[in-house]
Amino acid sequence: MMTNPRNRYISIVTVLYLLFALAWIFLSDSLLSSLSNLDTITWFSTVKGVFFVVVTTALFFLAMRAVPQLPAGEQLASDNPLLEAFHPQNKIRWPIYLLAIALPLSVLLLRLAMATTFENRPMLIMFVLPIVLSAMLGGLGPGLLSTLIASLGLCYFLIPPLYSFSIKTSQDILQLGFLIVDGIAVSLLSEALRQSLLKVRNNRNLLDAIIRGTSDAIFVKDLKGRYVLVNESAASFVGKPVQDILGHDDFSLFPRQSAELIAAVDHGVVTSGEIKTRDECIDTFDGKSLVFMVTKGPLLDKDKNVQGLFGIARDITERKEAEAALKESEAAMKVAQRLAAVGSWNWDVRTDLHTWSEEVYAIYGRDTKLPPAVYPEVQQYFTPESWTRLANAVEQAINTFTPYTCDAEVIRPNGDHRWIIARGETVLDTDGKLIRLHGSVQDITERKAAAMRLQASEERLQMAIAATSEALWDWDVATGKVYRSQRYYEMTGYTESEDTQDLEFIKRQVHPDDVDLVLQHIKNYKTTHCGDVDFEYRLLTRQGEIKWVHARGRVVSRDASGNALRVVGTLADINEKKIIAAELLEREQRLERVMLGSDLGYWDWDLVTNTFKVSARWETMLGYEPGEMNVSPEHWSDHIHPDDMKAAHASLDRHIKGQTASHEMELRLRSKSGEWRWILTRGAIVAWDDTGNPLIMSGTHTDITGQKILEMTQREAATVFSSSFEGIMMVDPRGCITKINPAFTRITGYTEKEVYGNSTRILASGRHNASFYAEMWKAVTEDDFWRGEIWNKRKNGEIFPELMSISAVRDARGEIQHYVGIFTDISELKTHEAQLDRMAHYDPLTGAPNRRLLADRLSQAVNRANRTSKSLAVCFIDLDGFKEINDKFGHTVGDRLLIGVTENLKQVLRADDTLARLGGDEFAVLLSDISSAEESAMILDRVLAGISKTIQIDLKSISISASIGVSLYPDDNVDADTLLRHADHAMYLAKEAGKNRYHLFDPESDRKAQQRRQILERLEIALDQDEFVLYYQPKVDLISGEIVGAEALIRWQHPNRGILAPGEFLPHIYGSKLEKPLGEWVIKAAIQQAYHWQLRGIAIRVSANISAHHLLAPEFCDYLQTALRVHPYFQASNFELEVLETAAIADMEQAVAILNRCRQLGVHFSLDDFGTGYSSLTYLRKLPVDTLKIDQSFVRDMLTDVEDLDIVEGVIRLAGAFDRQVIAEG
Repeated sequence: MMTNPRNRYISIVTVLYLLFALAWIFLSDSLLSSLSNLDTITWFSTVKGVFFVVVTTALFFLAMRAVPQLPAGEQLASDNPLLEAFHPQNKIRWPIYLLAIALPLSVLLLRLAMATTFENRPMLIMFVLPIVLSAMLGGLGPGLLSTLIASLGLCYFLIPPLYSFSIKTSQDILQLGFLIVDGIAVSLLSEALRQSLLKVRNNRNLLDAIIRGTSDAIFVKDLKGRYVLVNESAASFVGKPVQDILGHDDFSLFPRQSAELIAAVDHGVVTSGEIKTRDECIDTFDGKSLVFMVTKGPLLDKDKNVQGLFGIARDITERKEAEAALKESEAAMKVAQRLAAVGSWNWDVRTDLHTWSEEVYAIYGRDTKLPPAVYPEVQQYFTPESWTRLANAVEQAINTFTPYTCDAEVIRPNGDHRWIIARGETVLDTDGKLIRLHGSVQDITERKAAAMRLQASEERLQMAIAATSEALWDWDVATGKVYRSQRYYEMTGYTESEDTQDLEFIKRQVHPDDVDLVLQHIKNYKTTHCGDVDFEYRLLTRQGEIKWVHARGRVVSRDASGNALRVVGTLADINEKKIIAAELLEREQRLERVMLGSDLGYWDWDLVTNTFKVSARWETMLGYEPGEMNVSPEHWSDHIHPDDMKAAHASLDRHIKGQTASHEMELRLRSKSGEWRWILTRGAIVAWDDTGNPLIMSGTHTDITGQKILEMTQREAATVFSSSFEGIMMVDPRGCITKINPAFTRITGYTEKEVYGNSTRILASGRHNASFYAEMWKAVTEDDFWRGEIWNKRKNGEIFPELMSISAVRDARGEIQHYVGIFTDISELKTHEAQLDRMAHYDPLTGAPNRRLLADRLSQAVNRANRTSKSLAVCFIDLDGFKEINDKFGHTVGDRLLIGVTENLKQVLRADDTLARLGGDEFAVLLSDISSAEESAMILDRVLAGISKTIQIDLKSISISASIGVSLYPDDNVDADTLLRHADHAMYLAKEAGKNRYHLFDPESDRKAQQRRQILERLEIALDQDEFVLYYQPKVDLISGEIVGAEALIRWQHPNRGILAPGEFLPHIYGSKLEKPLGEWVIKAAIQQAYHWQLRGIAIRVSANISAHHLLAPEFCDYLQTALRVHPYFQASNFELEVLETAAIADMEQAVAILNRCRQLGVHFSLDDFGTGYSSLTYLRKLPVDTLKIDQSFVRDMLTDVEDLDIVEGVIRLAGAFDRQVIAEG
């Protein structure tokens, strides 16, 4: 079911639709899952649904229009063993599968080796090339295999999380999905292309084998009469090689008279548009005169316009010569019959000129004003018998050159009968050739009449005996005597004197094996009840020859008892008849064997009884067993195709009525399986009755289904060649063009006449060197195929690109017959690619390279710097104050300013340097091959000066400055993307330093920043994984020894390093994004612990540290309130927040408002590390805190250090003055 194009096409379209629909649903839903906005999701879902409906509707319409028709008998044709001989042999495909595995693995290893260059980006674009190469080289299987390997490798090694087949982000799933869909699509398209090329190659091989193998001349001409296709048989008839015929017309191959005759016939065929068959007599330059039976017909394009004509010619010269000889012999006989002249006459054989004397006119009674009568007019003067005798006499004279004498009866126009004696003799030339006859006639009417009366009776008897070739015998039964005629002795070889005239003479002549048979018949004839004599036997002649004879007789006299008295009969020589019968039997047997060997079925139709008999092959040809069919004229409608029934009846009727010499036509018969098979039926009337009515008609059937399919294939191949949009040319092994199609002329400008016989170098553009063509022809010679892009030249000199494929066509011996080149003009594609390349790599406003091209050149510059040990600089430029100029003068002026700055920078940069616009007012400059930092400084000074140069825009003079960040490689030994980011960072430092300057990036500072970022990332993981814990330091009343509170101290429970003090990680958290979430975690954990102690009856105040930045956060109070509400029975007065006095509070009023709001919740505040930070007195005065916490640096040495003691006492007094409680730390 999958072998015909229709079912294969339907299956492929179904699979493609399934894959497309699944991929679209999967990929579009993955993209939706990455969106967060509900309105965006709703809009995008509607758009993707509408897009899917529109696209699938268009694809369904195109697919339905493109479904191929299912040709009748296509399955049978593809299974025919004869056609399989021309199928291209399947090549070993395992190397292609190995290549399909190796290519994606190689790219995967390359990508893994470049891991540091591309960080975590999978670079899926790198895997497109091995998938495309595998699909183009091997088709569906290798393409899908390469896609599978590339997808698995990407998923496991390159797409996060690594070394796992799971994919974390929907963007990665989307990219990988598109790669898989692209791989499947490319594989399916490549397989379709490969199968199409194999089919074209098969059809071409089959067509070449037919044209090459036939003995008939096959040719094709264009409308100008030039030969565009001839086979070897046609070339042998002309006596010239094929290449000397192609491109020439008949005037260069034949004498003018013959060429004009051919041209006239060709013109009639082209004008009428009909296929015609006729005999053509053609003279050649070597003096030969040949006769051909030629069938010619028009070549029509898809619009039914005549583009040329085809012809098939068969040499029938020998047959025509035989027919001419036969006609000449008949003419000679007719001339001889015209020699029945009377009187004095003369006949010039060479000129056929007759001369009669007056006596001849008188004897015939012919008017002397008339010319001598010639055949057949002269025959009217003779009786049939006389004319026959005279004609025979004249013929003998012509053949033997001897005189003749003949009596003849003449009938004059007035009805009188006269007898003449005609005499004649021949005259020969010196070479012994007959040149004329002459003679005389004499009126012998009276003498002839007397003689005829005397011999009338005897002549009638003798004529009766002589009229038959049989011997006469007369048997007198009573006496035993047997009379035998002279013919009997001639038949047996005996003489009349040797005849004993009895039965013993007969017995001695009968073959020993037939003696008993003959004697039994003789005995039977003597009885009363015997019938007529009628039997066959063999006799021995006197010379010992065995001869078959047929004895016939009848009893002509009987006695009173009924016994035979006399038997009279004949003896006929049937030896020749027996030989003919034996030969006929042998021929019939031979014909039966020939018909069996030639796969012909034969039939006989008895027109009298209307019965129809067929051979076994006639039935098996249609799939039936011998004897299974009921074949009769009444059931013909069950077997013949309805469209052929009328034509079949008409052909039979015409032949039966005698209007045609035979019945012959092609029709379709239904086989047992129900399919229609093409049959060539031939037949003719083989027997008639005495009145000329037909009795029996016989004929043959030939199965021509394969031939019909082949003819259709040839027509399709010719149509594809002529109507193809792609240019096609055929080249002989010498590299000369032998045939092109119309698309070739449309693309190159060359006509077939201009390129025929010329080398393909006529198209060479000069862009490719000799090694390119050597590699191309090497591939064609070794692999019989090459495909690639090539630059060629049109007739007008224009150079253009082509996508070309070249195939070698070989004969059965493996010899190359010709090459077929198919090409497509891809000029527009190349132009579009260039436009896309410019759009992708250049800024549309300034024309400078964009970020993508800069990245490519930067990567190349880094590689070159590694090879040459030279430096390079990446400069990030941001224009100072561009926004103000843009707002003041408008975007048009701003754009022209950017263009002017670009032009100024191009003038100060070196030829190898790259200037790129990154977007907005940001530019980047790549300085390659820098020997020292001083050299880069000089260039940067020129860059600043070039940017500052005044730019005239309309009537306004505008100048601008720029801030430039610079990173040097390999001083900053990082990848290309990082170099640009470092330059960007340095640019911000230049702006902060006052603008209109450049700043060099410091790798050491960046290293520390990177280290801090890594620590913060680790701390973020620690926070997510609950690695932080709180330890509680008690607060003790020194007088009573009672625990009055506890301070929450954070520690990091590191999985490898153990418990870490705050000093090792809190400095990194201050000012980072973790400051707020960590502070919230501390608040939450401390409140929860205090609540648990409260439930256990331990009512102590738990304090926790809070940073100034966290305190000033707008949502701080809301979070604190939420944390307290988690435990509704918790007394907020048991929770205290310690504000670090060492941290600067930027907005004192905001801080006071926040603290007051929190105090309303019942929370207490204390000022931590009092005396060590910013404006302690200011904090004490303005902040609504409840407790002052003296830093341990003062408390630790107060007993030994007087100054520390004074500070502690002063703080205590201040606290008392401000009504604050005091607590000493440590």
